[in-house]
Amino acid sequence: MEPDRLDSWKEIAAYLQRDVKTVRRWEKSLGLPVHRLQREKLDAVFALRSEIDAWLETRTQKGTRPLARPEAADTPTLAYTNHPSEGTMPSPVEGVAEGATAVDDAPPDSSAQRSTSRILLWCVLLVVVLATGAAVAFWRSRPVKRLDRVFAFNPVVDLGGRPVVASAISLNGKRIAYASDDSVVRFRDLEGAELATVSLPQGWRIRQIVWLADGSGVIVSAGVAEEGGTQAVWRLAANGGAAHPVAENAAWGAPSPDGGSVAFVDSRQPGIRVAGSGSVRGVVSFPAGETVRALNWSVDGRRISYQRATPAGAAGSAAPENRIETVDVASGKVTAIAPGVVAGYACRLPDGRLLFSGHPAGGDGGIWEVRTDSATGAFLNGPKKVLDRESVGGLSSTWDGKHLMGVGTRIKADVYIGAMEFPGPRLTGVRNVTGGRGGGNNYVQGWTPDSASVIFTTTRHGTRDVYRQGLQDSLPRPVVATPLEEFLAQTTSDGQWLLFASKAARNDPSTLRRIGMGGGAPEDVPIGGPLDEFRCPTDPGRNCVLRTIENGFFIFWELDPARGKVRQLSIVQQVPSILGDWGLSADGMRVAIPIHDRNEARLRVLANGADTVTDVELSGLSALRGVHWASDGKGWYVTTERHLKSSLYYVEASGASHLLREIDGASWGIPSPDGKLLAFVDYVQGLGGWLFDRD
Repeated sequence: MEPDRLDSWKEIAAYLQRDVKTVRRWEKSLGLPVHRLQREKLDAVFALRSEIDAWLETRTQKGTRPLARPEAADTPTLAYTNHPSEGTMPSPVEGVAEGATAVDDAPPDSSAQRSTSRILLWCVLLVVVLATGAAVAFWRSRPVKRLDRVFAFNPVVDLGGRPVVASAISLNGKRIAYASDDSVVRFRDLEGAELATVSLPQGWRIRQIVWLADGSGVIVSAGVAEEGGTQAVWRLAANGGAAHPVAENAAWGAPSPDGGSVAFVDSRQPGIRVAGSGSVRGVVSFPAGETVRALNWSVDGRRISYQRATPAGAAGSAAPENRIETVDVASGKVTAIAPGVVAGYACRLPDGRLLFSGHPAGGDGGIWEVRTDSATGAFLNGPKKVLDRESVGGLSSTWDGKHLMGVGTRIKADVYIGAMEFPGPRLTGVRNVTGGRGGGNNYVQGWTPDSASVIFTTTRHGTRDVYRQGLQDSLPRPVVATPLEEFLAQTTSDGQWLLFASKAARNDPSTLRRIGMGGGAPEDVPIGGPLDEFRCPTDPGRNCVLRTIENGFFIFWELDPARGKVRQLSIVQQVPSILGDWGLSADGMRVAIPIHDRNEARLRVLANGADTVTDVELSGLSALRGVHWASDGKGWYVTTERHLKSSLYYVEASGASHLLREIDGASWGIPSPDGKLLAFVDYVQGLGGWLFDRD
């Protein structure tokens, strides 16, 4: 039997044999029954065939000509009413009752008059059709490049198959600048003719390109690829020549409207600085642990807007916070705050409009446009989506806002597995376990106690669901998949239960739930409040450990899958944290907490039940992000993050580190209970520059 549920706009449109745009319009104007769940992407929808069939019947009963039923229609057709015997023109189905005419006040007429009227009307229709066809033919033949050109794979810009990692269009719309992964910025006109190339020193990876207002050159932000490498901002002339450094230990360079100053983020400590006239001065500083990006100036050069992110625990924040702020350059006073907005890149138009890639509070991903107050930078209205793209980098625009350029990323997170070999240590035989099957991203969460299957969350059906996959299986199996968000999944040490976090929407508090590994319905686990995080050990007979945050302290509790929070184990001063960044030893007796410092790496090790704390310095590392205990308790698997790239290490108890793998994106590694394998997140990705014409 054909399933009743249709899981996307595309499936709904196919069932109705219409295009997606028409089906969306019917939902708004005619009440087509389409359901939205509280998902990461608000545009994710589903519909039921039975409800659509009932809706079609309702439209018939209301006097509107019924839409062609899918099972009766051989080819997609336009739904029009047509009553030739009444001498009427075809009318769109929306709002036209059966038997009604297009000219409501037409007087009674003789049969000859009616015949003449029909002939004249059909002639007019024929002329309209022919004119429309001619217009379409002219439109298709005109020599204008339009609509989302992916130029990375266009012969006009031949990069030999290398990805485009940064791009920008000049403000007058005549030239583009872009870079691959070879430390070279290329300048071209829009017809593809190369104008100049400028090289940075070998080993530098270009992150962002911003044009100067007069089109004489660009400001480039770049970083050295290896771990711990520096970042810097450079000025490049569009007619070629050498690259000139603007500031070291700097990122997110943004030129002022007059080109005399460059704002940047200090990569050593959170803060915005401005370089100009041979000096550098501070504008505003932020508490440790916060991140700042997406700088852009106001048109009058008096203010700078930026994306600011505060992790949970930093600056007194109980939960992660994202916002766009605007600061006065002269006084350092913050003049406007737009809470809940996540912006990857941003640019401003002369009339004060702000374009940014990311998502506003409660919105899904894409490119958004919002009007702002020219005096403060405050949002004057809700952001409006301009372009629907899953991920965008290096956003730029012409002055009139008609041409946008960026880097589109096609990134898919998958679960990879490799064998751990000691001595060494080294990671060998790496393979993609979840790749190539279904859409969405897959993030490893843990293992079954027998080390035979990985547990992971997936977004292949819109919301986050929990799946398991055997190492010898070709397809995964769902463990818990509901319209809610399910994540942070862990199996209990006896393999009987899967514990997981659950929430209805992105900003809702999480609850702790359990489900039998053999099946059944999810059940709540009583913990006396909303869930922070938990971990489960792998040694048999050991209970899981729950973490709560209270009055500036991390408190760790014994967690029983049936009874919930049982007893307090340990307490330690709270430090800035990131989702899923702490580890529990296999015996459940020790907790490792990473200290997130961009200049060093330390692990704070807490003995459960003893309240003893030891700091372990990880030699040669910095910007620590995540930690998981080795199965034998003699070390840790940690990741560090620099320049949008993760480095996966094995760290000995002494602090000595061993690099296992470099990964382009956020990652973490989880060892199998027997210690023989390591599961981690890696990415299948491709980058390409795109040019979008809004005309």
